[in-house]
Amino acid sequence: MNRFLLAVFILIFPVAGYWLLQTGKNHFRPLPFYGPKKLTGTFHSIRGKKIPDTNYYTLPDFKLLNQDSLEFTQNGMDTNTVYIAHFFYTRCSGLCPKVDEYLDSLVNKFKIHPDVKFLSMSLDPDFDKPSVLKAYAKKIRANTHQWYFLTGKPNQVQNLARNAFFLNALPRQADSSILHSPLLVLVDSKHRIRGYYDGTRMEEVKKLRDEIIVLRLEVLRKVTDIIQH
Repeated sequence: MNRFLLAVFILIFPVAGYWLLQTGKNHFRPLPFYGPKKLTGTFHSIRGKKIPDTNYYTLPDFKLLNQDSLEFTQNGMDTNTVYIAHFFYTRCSGLCPKVDEYLDSLVNKFKIHPDVKFLSMSLDPDFDKPSVLKAYAKKIRANTHQWYFLTGKPNQVQNLARNAFFLNALPRQADSSILHSPLLVLVDSKHRIRGYYDGTRMEEVKKLRDEIIVLRLEVLRKVTDIIQH
């Protein structure tokens, strides 16, 4: 009986959420946008209310190598993909294992949704070659169909973390550690940052789980609007 109820919930929840998004009497609030933004000087209307148009910050494209030594680019992902970005390194013995544990639980929750991807980008590219990342992914039993482990040129990922994702990432310290942010970053299908979450705290990871669902429903609503028009 419990399995039957779970199956019914899985089937009904997306439909119910979609219905709420489509009706005019819902309390749906879109997620915020992070990063610099500016008004365009134009407007649009929502239910008769005049809303100023805004250009939101969009992440620049990046080119890295995945754990299979294949080129990976942000723009190479499918149009409707939302993703969670995370910065780490394989020799990290501090917060990284806890973040990986919570990330793995998220990947499992969305394993039937190929439009949700997870990117773990190494801040230690001199050591974290693709072969090292592949061994690490195997060690933690990561689902590499949705969870990609990425590396790049020296300083490339650190610059990406600091200047594109607005996260702290310091150069290697004397003890070989790399101080970096444990935050997970939620990115929508248009490559705009929609949320930051502490990857070491279960309540924050649960919030991220819920807001991934919100973003997926947001994409569904927009696709439907395009079809209807």
